[in-house]
Amino acid sequence: MADNGYHRLSNKYAEEYMVQKVYNHERVITLDELPDWKSREN
Repeated sequence: MADNGYHRLSNKYAEEYMVQKVYNHERVITLDELPDWKSREN
């Protein structure tokens, strides 16, 4: 699996197809879908 700059996943713990399946699931929220917490008022 390609290094995305944050960490590397090992096949020892998760095979690539399973990682893709989980990350592409409709209930998984990705970073680009999160609100901008820095611009929100307290």
